[in-house]
Amino acid sequence: MVDRTEGQFYTMEGIAAAVLMVLTAYLVMSTTSVYTPGDSHIIDMQLEQIGNDALKMLDTRLINNISERSLLENYTRTNRGDLFSTAFNEAVNPNTAGMNQIYFKADIFYVNSTGIVKNITDFATSSRKYTGGENAIRVSRWVFVEGSTSAPSSSLGATDYRTTKNQTVLLEVLLWRS
Repeated sequence: MVDRTEGQFYTMEGIAAAVLMVLTAYLVMSTTSVYTPGDSHIIDMQLEQIGNDALKMLDTRLINNISERSLLENYTRTNRGDLFSTAFNEAVNPNTAGMNQIYFKADIFYVNSTGIVKNITDFATSSRKYTGGENAIRVSRWVFVEGSTSAPSSSLGATDYRTTKNQTVLLEVLLWRS
């Protein structure tokens, strides 16, 4: 049989062991993070949102613009990928200074006069070319191209979609981080 002092000792030993086990379990659980497959898509969703926001900003009509077209419409209508590249880069990389920079490649898809879907590859690109090894996402926007009354200028890179008829073209932008 156990006397009173030994019983108190066993009780204190049991409480100390329980506290030690709880503290150990707490330390193990708080220092270990479980990486789930769902967490990997958060970065992709953020990148997609940044790209969609940048395209929406460029596709917003300017109030004081004489032609009442958005910048995206003007760049697409006149085939000025260089201007689109500058504006889009400023929208997605406002203050990165080379760190965690977002790179992009933009293509235009359209239906030509014979009814065949064609595209202009490399309408606009960032400073770094896409090699295929990066994890990239795609954002797109439909852009209305108003028909012009004159023939397209060859210095701007004449394309089939810049005709006298109105049409809508698809601008697709591939985004990735380094």
